[in-house]
Amino acid sequence: MARGLQLQALAGLPRNARNAILMEPLWGVFGVVVLYYAPLYMSSVGLSSPQIGLLGSMTLALSFLFQAVAAPITNRVGRKRTTLIGDLISWTVPMFVWAFAHSFAAFALAAVLAASGRASSASST
Repeated sequence: MARGLQLQALAGLPRNARNAILMEPLWGVFGVVVLYYAPLYMSSVGLSSPQIGLLGSMTLALSFLFQAVAAPITNRVGRKRTTLIGDLISWTVPMFVWAFAHSFAAFALAAVLAASGRASSASST
């Protein structure tokens, strides 16, 4: 009954807005968990504190770079395609890489892929 009332409340919204509201918890909750626990996971598989810090700095620097090239990518490829491809590359692939990573190089690859999400997040605004 309560679910039906919630969907009725969303029925008047445009399709994209309704779907965004319904899907937000799926990535919002897990995305935050990954961000907080990734350094602990890295430490548990043997990365040192300086290596973990370097990965964080690298992710931040690459996020700035991807943010800067987001507009040209979006103008060339289109907003929807940029968002789809960007989200797949910046969330799905890094999660699999992180899940099986046991070296600095694997975590660095995941960091690069995760930072690429800035291109798609800029295109969706």
